[in-house]
Amino acid sequence: MIYLPPIFFFLFSLMFFGVWRLERTRPHLGLFGCAFLLVALGTFVQVIFVPADIGQNAVLSAVLYVAGVLFFSHGVLIRSGRKLPYWFHALFMIAIVGSTFYYYYIERNLFYRIYIINLGIGAIFLATALQARFLLRGHSGDKLLFWLILALGLHFFPRTIMTAERMATSPVIEFSAGSFWLVLQFTISVIGVITGIGLLAVTFMDMIAELRKERDTDSLTGLANRRLFSRHVETMMGRGRSLEKPMCFAMIDVDHFKLYNDVYGHAAGDEALKHVAGTIKATLRHSEDMAARIGGEEFALFFYDCTTEQAGQLLERLREQIAALKIEHEGSLASGVLTISVGVAELENNEDFESLYRRADVSLYSSKATGRDQVTLA
Repeated sequence: MIYLPPIFFFLFSLMFFGVWRLERTRPHLGLFGCAFLLVALGTFVQVIFVPADIGQNAVLSAVLYVAGVLFFSHGVLIRSGRKLPYWFHALFMIAIVGSTFYYYYIERNLFYRIYIINLGIGAIFLATALQARFLLRGHSGDKLLFWLILALGLHFFPRTIMTAERMATSPVIEFSAGSFWLVLQFTISVIGVITGIGLLAVTFMDMIAELRKERDTDSLTGLANRRLFSRHVETMMGRGRSLEKPMCFAMIDVDHFKLYNDVYGHAAGDEALKHVAGTIKATLRHSEDMAARIGGEEFALFFYDCTTEQAGQLLERLREQIAALKIEHEGSLASGVLTISVGVAELENNEDFESLYRRADVSLYSSKATGRDQVTLA
């Protein structure tokens, strides 16, 4: 029974290192592998009791446990592009390991050592959960990861108190050979397995989410593609009709873009489209609005709870912002080289998406036919 925790931790370490070798763009998987390996070594050090000196064993296992948890914490946060400051890692390492050293070599107290290392590790998990609370706004994998971290942190508190109380009523030798110790080791194994399976589940959810993103977004601009945009608009149309909300659809075309590519080159053209897409995305007011790239230089905008007049004002401001863009061409900044033509239509009663699309498209061609660089309302 006592060998189960290090075996399970070591196996999960191998799994995460293996997945990381296949997914090198996910460095947090390598950190999870390191975390499980360090915790496996920490439990193994205690199980085989090497080094045999109690103080050295306690300090070494504390270093391995704390390092493992800090690697885990770092992995959780860099998965989302965040991190805790390095002083945070140093502070907990020095505080926990230093206290373990103190309460063996200077003032020997086993109970203090148990409380410090367990509650210290629990505090690291809780601090990580606090820093990662933004995960609650993410997809199902993000939410699962947050609750996993929080549960890991919270479980250390009752476990530590129960262990200390049991030790208070039993000699150390009797305690380490008793049924409670075996149950504790079994619990650690179960928690390790749940944590490993939970992290693997999060990893696969991340992969699925990334595949969906690649399927539903334009790789150049990061905006939605036609497929996702159409699905979103139809969903919002259904919701808006039941709530009697006005909705508008706009078609946008970058003027004379073929000539732009011929003059500046396709690489510069791609860069220009990124600037245009970023400006269009900034026009969105809330999550119900959506922007998409639906063709080479063609974009679409959907405004939820928005009248034709309001959409016209937003799009006129967008047109001015794009005309004022300063884009670097061959080492120099140029402005006023890009303009857009826009057609916008407001959803009518009992109108379907195809009809709305056609009316906005007709308005777009009206803008292009009458001089471009303008917004035409259907």
